[in-house]
Amino acid sequence: MTTSKVRRRGLLGAALAAGCLGLGATASLGDTTDTGRQAGHSTLTVGVFTDTEQFSDTVQGDYPCFEGVTGTISGTDILSGHYNNSPALFHFDGTETVEYRIAFNDGRYAIGGSSERVSFGASGGRAEIETNTGREQATVYAPDGSVIGTVTIRSVFHVTSVDLNGNGQTDPGEIKATVDQFRVGCP
Repeated sequence: MTTSKVRRRGLLGAALAAGCLGLGATASLGDTTDTGRQAGHSTLTVGVFTDTEQFSDTVQGDYPCFEGVTGTISGTDILSGHYNNSPALFHFDGTETVEYRIAFNDGRYAIGGSSERVSFGASGGRAEIETNTGREQATVYAPDGSVIGTVTIRSVFHVTSVDLNGNGQTDPGEIKATVDQFRVGCP
């Protein structure tokens, strides 16, 4: 789902930045829990991160199977997982689950949810790798409440970023994104 993915990128980025900086998560992320601790006498910090957030936004005609139809989406987004952090690397494995309702301007509505496995790794500020595997399903209803059908989305994508020249900025040719799978089923 487009709205959630953009917002989650911000949440995950903030969580990862907090973890990389050793600051832990902050209350500004929503209902957040971070249980980071030192692993023995090493410089490695391990922990569990959870963030729960309510959201509401406008769907601008980009919801699959409803291209061009505007609506209002609201729901709950939960990002949780485990991380390892040291001066040389950061790794996060977790799950994002979203439950939502979309009220379309033409009277139809959809109630659904998604679950996505998220894996993110960064080493020394020079390379980052992210892999996401997800599944989303929503039941679509007519204005009278009768079921029209189901929207299903399955996706797998990877993003790799390598700061080839070490300048700390994203330059042309330093990001590679691939979509290994993206399937949509419409009612």
